[in-house]
Amino acid sequence: MTSPFREQVQRDIVNVFLNKDELGGDVYWNGNLLTVVEDANIPLDAQYAQGVNLEIRRLVCGDRDISPHPVSFEQVDINNELWLVREVRNPPGFLLITLERRGG
Repeated sequence: MTSPFREQVQRDIVNVFLNKDELGGDVYWNGNLLTVVEDANIPLDAQYAQGVNLEIRRLVCGDRDISPHPVSFEQVDINNELWLVREVRNPPGFLLITLERRGG
């Protein structure tokens, strides 16, 4: 049985945080429409090795919105662009998915 607090948190995730009229937006994740929030608090570019730059982004979505959950080193298609899953964290109600790809 789920606690009333957890139920309220789940409603808040959908109604506020991932609400497209508030913070959320849509992406196509492996061809499926997914509402996410893009985390702007991470570096957009990092140097991997001499002359090789990485583009990094973090998407936040509801933990019930992707099944099965992505895993590290999985390649995913986001809006027809290939990204590598670097890390997945699962705080209650959310998935924080850090992605990377080689930059130009």
